[in-house]
Amino acid sequence: MMVLSGHLVAGEITVKGSDTLVVLAQRWAETYMAGHPGVRVQVTGGGTGTGFAALLGRTTDICTASRRISRATPSAPMVAVPVSWPPATSAWVRPVPDSV
Repeated sequence: MMVLSGHLVAGEITVKGSDTLVVLAQRWAETYMAGHPGVRVQVTGGGTGTGFAALLGRTTDICTASRRISRATPSAPMVAVPVSWPPATSAWVRPVPDSV
């Protein structure tokens, strides 16, 4: 997962957003957890808009999106990570401070 500038070795990562990407995000979570047994990754759908709202409200770490962010949705402090080509889908994350 392209989540952190390093890698999380213990704790929990939450992923919320696109119902279109929920199965793919679950596979990423399973793969990440297999290599990092101290990490629990929780994946839920609900829709891209729900994911953006949760990310902005700091109730999720990653938002999966099956569409580009709209101009009405404030993008700061989010960073897009394209997960397909052409980049129609993205995972949006909050930048992690260097101290983590």
